Amino acid sequence: MHRFFIRPDQFDEHEIIFTGDIAHQMSRVLRFRTGDQVIVLDNSGFEYLVTLYLTDPTLIKGVLIDKMRSITEPRSKITLYQSVLKTNKFELVLQKGTELGVSVFSPTYFSRSNAAFKATQQTNMRTERWQKIIREAAEQSGRGRLPLLNKPTEFKHVTKNLNGLSIIPFEHESDTTLREILINWSCDRNSNNINVFIGPEGGFTSDEIEHARDNGIIPVTLGPRILRSETAGLITSGIILYQLGDLSQVSS
Repeated sequence: MHRFFIRPDQFDEHEIIFTGDIAHQMSRVLRFRTGDQVIVLDNSGFEYLVTLYLTDPTLIKGVLIDKMRSITEPRSKITLYQSVLKTNKFELVLQKGTELGVSVFSPTYFSRSNAAFKATQQTNMRTERWQKIIREAAEQSGRGRLPLLNKPTEFKHVTKNLNGLSIIPFEHESDTTLREILINWSCDRNSNNINVFIGPEGGFTSDEIEHARDNGIIPVTLGPRILRSETAGLITSGIILYQLGDLSQVSS
């Protein structure tokens, strides 16, 4: 069944109103007709079963049939501090990270981040496109909430007062594994928050790793092979969710 995230103002008591791009998609692309049913979400953790009763090209209306709490969100709340990459690579991280279960995306600038993209990626147009990619991936993958997208920030500005477990995969770390850290942490944790820092294509500087250690961020190894930046964030998120049981269980 198709799923759509909509704004709270599209709810009118027991009626749901679809306009704009969503109405166009429903009428022209998906060819919905009166009597068809969809799932709508208001980003509050609930999902609503809706039966359509008006399907005009620019306006679609439905009646609320049932309200259910979403059970698809992971208990582990991953904030992915992903280095800003070239457009297609960063958008891949947003799309696949949403499908996996990342809770927050925080585009981050490191010393070796591409300076040309540092200027262009902060435009409103780019942010709107990123939000659209996240929303479509969340609808497709059955998410109950939209991952939060933070504004791009410098690495050293986001490392203070971190809550939960913080890790930084580093190619020159050979002793401390991600699995070891997760096992030890999950046995005695008082938070579900996990902060993951993924560096740029040129890697971290020694100052950045030292700064990470000084702020309680643990360097870990992902194995003997060097991963691309867009791969490392997704692999790390997947390992975390698997190790903590969020790929085999649903939330309550």
